[in-house]
Amino acid sequence: MNTITLDLEKLAEAMVVSFKYNTKEEHRGALAMLSMIVGNGDMYNKICEIAEKKLAEEKNNEK
Repeated sequence: MNTITLDLEKLAEAMVVSFKYNTKEEHRGALAMLSMIVGNGDMYNKICEIAEKKLAEEKNNEK
């Protein structure tokens, strides 16, 4: 059996990139895929929290 390790920070960064550069439909598809991979629970919510913080930081840095 093969094993993979997921880095929540990198997944959150990918979520931010998807949000910024994909259409709404493409972004929803990316989020659905991520949800299937990690499960739609605590881990997914943690990734969303990290992504929200990253977006907020980027907005603050643009000012």
